[in-house]
Amino acid sequence: KHVNDCFPFILYVLIYIFFFIFSDDYSQSIKQLEKQIAVLVMPILIFIFINSENKFKTLVNTYLIGLIFISIISCLVLARFYYLNTEFISTMDSNYLQWKYPHLMDIHPSYWSYYLVTANILLLSNLSKLKPRTNILLQILFNLNLFYLAGRSSIVINVLIYLIFIWYLCFKVLKLSKFKIVIISSILTTAIVVGFYQSPYLKSKIYNLKNNSDERFFLWEGAFKIIVDNHFILGEGMTNGEKSLKKYLEKNYGTDPRSEYNKFDIHNQYIKEYLDFGLIGFISILLIIFYPLRLIKKLSFVNLSLLSFGLLVFLSQLVESVFFRFQGKILISTIYPILILAVTGVVSKIKDNVHNNYK
Repeated sequence: KHVNDCFPFILYVLIYIFFFIFSDDYSQSIKQLEKQIAVLVMPILIFIFINSENKFKTLVNTYLIGLIFISIISCLVLARFYYLNTEFISTMDSNYLQWKYPHLMDIHPSYWSYYLVTANILLLSNLSKLKPRTNILLQILFNLNLFYLAGRSSIVINVLIYLIFIWYLCFKVLKLSKFKIVIISSILTTAIVVGFYQSPYLKSKIYNLKNNSDERFFLWEGAFKIIVDNHFILGEGMTNGEKSLKKYLEKNYGTDPRSEYNKFDIHNQYIKEYLDFGLIGFISILLIIFYPLRLIKKLSFVNLSLLSFGLLVFLSQLVESVFFRFQGKILISTIYPILILAVTGVVSKIKDNVHNNYK
């Protein structure tokens, strides 16, 4: 039934297999190929075994409970670290604890933030059928965690997603006038932006972005030059993108300390796919994002969840190589199938309950 829904994941893995066959470094290429197995295995498992509303609800709640558990444990770990290192922390700047927070859990802050934004999407569409108070409390918990992590892209995406749901609630459910919706959206957006901007750590990260001190810009320029040299069609080959980028930097910026990087995480999935696999790699990653959106025939809270997650994946890959990290692969290859099941009617009863809860 869901073979068509697996198409972009199948194509993505097939591209890796094809380039593996013609790779000139099998030892490194096989490692890359092994990491992509989850991209195909997770959707297949979910489509096969999640065949009832109860199983669907259990899966969604497991995801939310897992994030609650991680949030609580992370706070305890941070408190313990602060207690044991109070004197040392007092010698550091005011942003040190906030920077240290995700590293204590050995979790990349950006991906942790994306998991939290995804949880907000599941809560806003209420796919787990939680009671309103419980739903709101969890949203507060996850947003506070998101605020402390201070991920720039995740906060922007989170605000956009809330505005999408607020717009739909006001326009379609409450049937407010467009003028009132604009006023409400403007007030909420201002409040959210001002609230998040109170974080000195977040402000410092925004300052670095404004002053082009983020290493992404440096790496993107070199990668794009290589893509142009390949006429926007060909790729460097599996695992060769980073090698070519390093050679380019050594040739053009031999004295720059960044040329000594052992790994060149470009922090942009589109550029990374283009660099390795050429145009076909770029198209394959776009298909993973946009192909599921064909299922949206009309707007509803459930359909908005799929649309919002598509927005999250699309924007996040502009600043992170999401499929390069295991956390990113698991998030996308798990949540997309879950939302596809919701949109295609496996949880048809939930659709009605979501609409009623917002009335």
